[in-house]
Amino acid sequence: MIEWVSDAKDPYAAIAHLYEAEQGGWADDLDLYTVLARRTGGPVLDLGCGTGRVITPLAGAGFDVHGIDLSDALLAIAHGKARDKGVAVVLERADMRRLVVKRPYGLALCAQDTFLHLGGTDDHLDTVESAFNALQPGGILAIDIFHPTLDRLAAQDGVLRVQSTFKASGNALVTHCVSWDIDPATQRIEALHHYDTAGPDGSLQRRTVALRLRYVHRYEMELLLRAAGFRQIELYGSARLDPFLADSERMVFVATKPG
Repeated sequence: MIEWVSDAKDPYAAIAHLYEAEQGGWADDLDLYTVLARRTGGPVLDLGCGTGRVITPLAGAGFDVHGIDLSDALLAIAHGKARDKGVAVVLERADMRRLVVKRPYGLALCAQDTFLHLGGTDDHLDTVESAFNALQPGGILAIDIFHPTLDRLAAQDGVLRVQSTFKASGNALVTHCVSWDIDPATQRIEALHHYDTAGPDGSLQRRTVALRLRYVHRYEMELLLRAAGFRQIELYGSARLDPFLADSERMVFVATKPG
């Protein structure tokens, strides 16, 4: 059975449990955010916190954390995880482009390509300006996005590829396939995510969700950060803070607010 489940208001609504099963345990970047939180002392603001993958362990480590997201479905899972772990987190449905903050933060983060869900340059600039204004002097903004090299984009354009295979609720086996339709003129990616769940009787259910991304190049990102007011900008090629090289898969920006 094939089911088209895309929702313009919340594309994650119908796949939130699958997203959590696939991504919830990924921890390769947690050391980075823990180190940055210790450097600044917090509080920590997670822009697009999803199911709480980052802020739940940060809260468990004793940090004061606040997560925002536009997906009620993802936030509901984040609430449940925090409750199950017995940690205190503040979770809120809010738009990272138009933050209304009641206190300054030591660290703001936007993990794992979340920044690319923004529609274009105006949204990107609004977000980094909002983050800048939310930070205390000396505060840090960390943004992790993929490095859009020409060969990487060409290799994925129009190709259906298996992203992962994982176990979902009820021990069901799920295969997650992704296809990208890339427009270099607008730097947009029309992404189709297919989740194929195998039933115990051999049946197959496919859920398909459409997501739109707008990728960003290195100097474009640096210009956005400088336009927002950041002056000290570090760039790394991974969440392990490897040097950024021509073939790096990631661009990890660590920008410090003056003062």
